[in-house]
Amino acid sequence: MARIKYYYDTETCKYERIKTSTGDIVLNTLGIISLTLAMAVGLLILYSSYFESPKELILKNEVKEMEFYYENLQVEVENLKKQLVNMEYRDDNIYRVVLGAEPIDKGIRDAGVGGLDRYEDIKKKNTIHEDIIVSLSESVDKL
Repeated sequence: MARIKYYYDTETCKYERIKTSTGDIVLNTLGIISLTLAMAVGLLILYSSYFESPKELILKNEVKEMEFYYENLQVEVENLKKQLVNMEYRDDNIYRVVLGAEPIDKGIRDAGVGGLDRYEDIKKKNTIHEDIIVSLSESVDKL
């Protein structure tokens, strides 16, 4: 039940009853609802800026794991490159000398590399680690 409110009228020296219209009630209700919504949105933005959702945590962990695997693959590719250079050296300077054959030209050894941009589809995706993926793919293709 609503309280009845009064005010003191100094001209008549009487307490007069305050009459509230439905417009006042509607405006007060809308004001309270809008204030509540504004506070809820503010708290939601504040919460989301300081705390990460479980999905974000999972995705960040996946990114770290992929970076770890890419780094390991790059180390393996570098080791394979060193072994290949060692094999080229032995072929050119030891076996070919013993067999009396001339060393293979560098252009022939690198045959099949270059030309069309094979990694255009990777570059179009605009991923964060696009340069790592492209350089690793190029290294594997050269090997």
